[in-house]
Amino acid sequence: MRYDTMNAAAFLTWRLHFAETVRDIRDDGDLIQVHLTTGEEILIYMVERPLPLTDIHYHYRTNTAKNIFTLFIFQLALLLPDNNTLYLPDDWMSALLSVQGDKIYAFEAYGQQSLFFPVHFKRVDGTYQRRIRHGQVVDYATLHGTQVTSDQPLLCGTWHVADFGAGGQAYRAQKSSDKTPLAFYYAILGIADNADLATVKQAFRLLAKQYHPDINHSREAAFRMKEINDAYRRLRRYLEATE
Repeated sequence: MRYDTMNAAAFLTWRLHFAETVRDIRDDGDLIQVHLTTGEEILIYMVERPLPLTDIHYHYRTNTAKNIFTLFIFQLALLLPDNNTLYLPDDWMSALLSVQGDKIYAFEAYGQQSLFFPVHFKRVDGTYQRRIRHGQVVDYATLHGTQVTSDQPLLCGTWHVADFGAGGQAYRAQKSSDKTPLAFYYAILGIADNADLATVKQAFRLLAKQYHPDINHSREAAFRMKEINDAYRRLRRYLEATE
C-alpha cells in the first residue's frame, strides 16, 4: 500500500476519534472499521487502484448481509477526474454513483495530514458525460449509515451504504499542481488558498466563536480548535513574512 494512503487512513482515524458520534474505531491501513454510538458498524475502504466492479458488488453484498455499512474513498490523483471537467464515468464509477447520490468520495494526502471530500458527477442533458465538481471537505461527525436501493444494472439491489452529511468546510478542491504549499491550512479555515491576511484573521475569529472550548464543550470542537489555531499560526507567519 502506498505511503500516502497509509497516512490518509491514519489521519481519518485520528479525526473520527474526536467525533462524538463514534464509539470506537480500528485502522488496518486500507480498511477502517468504525462503530457509531447509534450501534451502526461501518467499513471504510481506502482505495488507490481501479476497483473491479465485481469487488464493489462483493463488498456491498457481503457487508449488507451482515448489517454493515460500506464506504469507498478513492485517492483523487490516481483514480478520479479533475475539478470542473467533463468526464464519461467508467463502469465501476457508474455503479457507485447509483448508490452514493451521484458522488464518489476522494482523499488527498499532504504529508501527515489529508483532505476528504466528495467528487460530484453532475448529469449533462443530452449526453452520457458528467460535469465534475470537487465538493466541500467533509464534516467527520456526520458519518452515518443508510439503506439505498439502486436499479442500476451493474449494482441492482438494496444496500447498506455509509455517507457523510452536509455542512463540511467551505473548500473546493483543485488540481494538486494548482495548490500552494499551505493549501491545507487555508482549507481548515474554509477560505481560498490565495486569501490575504485580513481574510485569514476574520476566518479565524469566526471559527473560534464556534469551536472555542468555553462555548463548545464537545470532543470534536476541542480538536477543531487546536487545528484552527495551528492553521492560523502558520498562515499568519507566512503572510506576514511575505508582505
